[in-house]
Amino acid sequence: MKYLSSYFTIDILSIIPLPQMVILAMIISPTCSAPYVGKDLLKYTVIAQYVPRLLRIYPLFKEVTSTSGILTETAWAGAAYNLFLYMLASHNQGSVGQGLETSTYVGEIIFAISIAVFGLVLFASLIGNMQVL
Repeated sequence: MKYLSSYFTIDILSIIPLPQMVILAMIISPTCSAPYVGKDLLKYTVIAQYVPRLLRIYPLFKEVTSTSGILTETAWAGAAYNLFLYMLASHNQGSVGQGLETSTYVGEIIFAISIAVFGLVLFASLIGNMQVL
């Protein structure tokens, strides 16, 4: 009962698929006067949905780090946890407002994926090295 009065509303707001509903509304009514209005609405919806997620991540992070010593004992566990938080916070924020178009050239797609994976590996290595110090 305590959960229903504390974080239930925030959890519901963070899992509702608002961006998908905005895209569905834009598909249903394509008579929008300006296409940039729909893009801006989608951008603000995605950003607004991250507020409840961030409100929930910080207390969970504090609770996990205070009750569990495993994140401070092993560098890889701490690095994996920090990488998970980074990926969760930065998910879908890269090209939402940029209007980027995807390529059909296979070499370019493989190059982009390899750069992204290499960047994540370097970031995980950085976090792991910081945990050791």
